[in-house]
Amino acid sequence: MKKGGCWIFLSHSSQDIDKVRIIRNEFEKYLHNPLAFHLKCLNADTPEGKHELDTLIKREIDSREWFVFCESPAASRSEYVQMEKNYILKKGKQKVWSINMSLSVDAILTKVKEICTLIKVYISYTRRDGYEVYKQLSNALIEKDFDVWASECDILPGVDFYTEIKDVIQKTAEYGFVVVLITDAFLTSKYCLQELEWIVASNATIIPLVFGKTEVPRVLDEHECFRIPHIPTKEDIGLIVELIEAILESKIIGPIHYQADKYNKIKEIYEKLNYENRYHLQEAIRVHCSGAADDYIEVYEFPCCGKKVIVGDGPVSRFRADGCCCDNDSY
Repeated sequence: MKKGGCWIFLSHSSQDIDKVRIIRNEFEKYLHNPLAFHLKCLNADTPEGKHELDTLIKREIDSREWFVFCESPAASRSEYVQMEKNYILKKGKQKVWSINMSLSVDAILTKVKEICTLIKVYISYTRRDGYEVYKQLSNALIEKDFDVWASECDILPGVDFYTEIKDVIQKTAEYGFVVVLITDAFLTSKYCLQELEWIVASNATIIPLVFGKTEVPRVLDEHECFRIPHIPTKEDIGLIVELIEAILESKIIGPIHYQADKYNKIKEIYEKLNYENRYHLQEAIRVHCSGAADDYIEVYEFPCCGKKVIVGDGPVSRFRADGCCCDNDSY
């Protein structure tokens, strides 16, 4: 797993460098990596130097996902700051914030904290039937430069697991958000249900993803839940990441964000992903079962089309493979 937070491009004027340093230091306090540089080694007064500097800045922007515009009169007069800003918007970057450099230091620090709450993510799941989706989703989020916390990697030997998880949930509630993968096995796990209670009690931003027709825990009654296929494809994982990004963007107030567009985008992505829109509500029938607890295989078949779903490779619970794939090759 990626350590040390994400990279954040700070577009700023060198005349605001004192406050920019405050912003940089605050992001670093939250374990992120802000980019705020002034390349004295390049002479922008020559055509060659200007071309090299332009190319370098654009390559850096192309490689980043998170951007902060440090807005000020000096920034609005700066040719390079305006070039950066226009290029970022032209490239369709969505994770963009503005910080008004005329604000007080306390107000600026509050804005930095607000930004950080949309970067760090804790994923709650059960290994019994949620690990594969967790692994694919976490990798996809890391590719998008989210800071994903992974319990199996980040808890040191000798540390009390429950105390550490509870502490991480509380910190994530303050500095990030939580994605919960609600599966059948999740609902039968006393630990997962306890963890979910901690998450709700922490007042964290929660994005619950419900597999197929799995019941929604009552503790999530006040939260909007999103249903996904029982066995998400690679394309589904991409849509889930888009959905998460759209939900987070709905919380951003910045230079390119319009509230109506944000919610329309969430609805459009969810319509593509929504389990009930894509699958016939039909139970697959278990046609084969073999193996011991540590090497277990179940095979389910859809009576409407004869296609099969194989579940197993380790201890698994009964897996309800509802839905069907008559109209596509998702399974």
